[in-house]
This record gives sequence, C-alpha cells and structure tokens, in this order.
Amino acid sequence: MSDEPSPASASSFRALLKQRDFVLLWLSRWTAVLAVQVESVTLGWQVYDIARRGMDVKRAAFMVSLIGLVSFIPVLLLALPAGETADRHKRKTIMLFCLAGEIASVAVLTAAAAMHFATIPLLLGVAFVFGAARAYFSPASTAVGPMLVPRALLPRAIAWNSLAWQTASVGGPALGGLLVALSPAHSYGTALVLYVVSSGCILLIAQSTQPTVQPGSRWALMKEGLAYVWGNKIVFGSISLDLAAVILGGATALLPVFARDVLHIGPEGFGLLRAGPSIGAAIVALYLASNPIRSKAGIAMFTGVAIFGITSFISWLVLHRWHESAVRREN
Repeated sequence: MSDEPSPASASSFRALLKQRDFVLLWLSRWTAVLAVQVESVTLGWQVYDIARRGMDVKRAAFMVSLIGLVSFIPVLLLALPAGETADRHKRKTIMLFCLAGEIASVAVLTAAAAMHFATIPLLLGVAFVFGAARAYFSPASTAVGPMLVPRALLPRAIAWNSLAWQTASVGGPALGGLLVALSPAHSYGTALVLYVVSSGCILLIAQSTQPTVQPGSRWALMKEGLAYVWGNKIVFGSISLDLAAVILGGATALLPVFARDVLHIGPEGFGLLRAGPSIGAAIVALYLASNPIRSKAGIAMFTGVAIFGITSFISWLVLHRWHESAVRREN
C-alpha cells in the first residue's frame, strides 16, 4: 500500500486523488467496463438481427439467450483457477493478458462486421473467449485495488470503484445503442479503442501488484478458499445474495427482442433500455462514495436485493402483457 495519509485527511476524496496508481486503476476500470458494455450491447443486437433474417421471434430470442450462456460457462469453470491465479501472480500482468484477449476478440468482431462475414457461430465463439478473459480479469482487478491505497482510504476507494462500474454501465449501453445504429463495426471499433486505453492505464501503474504467496498446492489453496466461504456466513450470505441478483438481472439479455419486435424503438432505444437498470445503481453509488455504509450492512443488502427482485418481476409482468397484447393485435 502507499504512504498513510494524515488522520485529518484519511477519508477525504482529495486524499484518494493523491493516490496516482489508484487513479490509473480507476480510469482503466471505467474505460474497460464502458468497452464491455458497448461490446455486449452490439453483440446482442447483432446476433438477434442476424437470427431474425431466417428465424421467427422465439428461435431468434433463444439465439440471443445463448450469448449469456456461452459467456457464463467459462466464468463458472474457471472461477476457482482464476482466483488462485490472482493470489499467486502479479495482478497487473494478469489484467494485461486478459485485456489483450479482449482486444483480440473485439478486433475479430470489428473485422467481421466491417467485411460482412459475421455469423452466429462466430459471434458465440468470440463470446466464449471473452467470457474466459473476464473470468481471470475480475478477481485480479478486484484484488489489486486494496494494494494501491492506504487502509484508511479503503471504504472510499471501494465506493469509487463501484461508481466507475455503475457510471460506465449507464453510459456504455446508451453509447453502444447509438453506435450500432450507425453500424456494428463503428461500435466494436469504439470498444477496441477503449480496451487499448484501459491497457495503457494499467501499464502506467508503478506499484508492485505481486501478492504474498501462501504456501501450499493450487488445489489446497482452492479448497481452503471454498472452506472459508462456506464457514464464513457473512461472506457466504453476500455471495448468495449476489447470485440471486445475477439470476434476476439475466433477463436483460432479451431486451433486443423487446426493443425490435415489441416496442419497435430500434438500437438507440435498446441502448437506453440496457442503461436503465444501472441509472439507479449509479445514483446510489454516488451517494455511497461520500457516505460509505458503516453499520447494518446486512439489512441494506437484503433490502436492496428485495427491491431489485420486486421491480424485476413487475418489469417482466408489464412487458409480458404488452407482448401478449401486441400478438393479439397482429392476429
């Protein structure tokens, strides 16, 4: 960690800005998440657009849902090895390798869109490679933050890391929707530039990101990690809540279907729909950046997930009935 700030400024935003390497990490995280969102929006829209040329709505919607599946499979299979790798090797190096994989993936997508040889199998294959890169990137990027700031600044640093993710999650889909309206090649090309900028920020980090390696084999360390998660009820409960939120949030994968064939709002409207869930999260992240949760965190988490679940169900119910009404009008 960097030098400790004075007690008077230990938790101030100005003190956090003085941590050069953390600022670089924040910029890298923001540009990388923005690129991920732009790429994801474009990929979903392009797969559905290609599928609808020869399939009905249901089959085309299934093709779109496969994007989430093929992206999740490597994350599921590589979660333990990725975490163990982040605990043994330089996290900066891991992040650079992952970003290189993402740059290569989006370069293929850019070429396929520009030269008109994109197919659904190709897009799903790239999504699988992208998922593998993100599986290793996430634990390394999460773990490197606490290495770059003093302990007193950790709550504020965590809040600002969350803010980077949320603001990019709001702007990314909207930007992707606007760009894909021009062409998928423009959108993928923009994501490519953002990944390159993110890599440049990581390269400029000067502090060591080599963790203290614990003794033991890889399998022993992974088993120890699983035992810790299972035995620590706070951690286990947090992960379980996050899993519930992820399952509910997966419905956003089908937004291209509603944007094109139910609401008829095109790629621009699709981008705004994808940005919607993150707008509220960004507002909360802004609040938490200045007012970190210091007590009753469990109650806040349960309340947040409960509200998320209720609003997700209401949204699904409204869209489902809207779709049924549209089908009746067409018939």
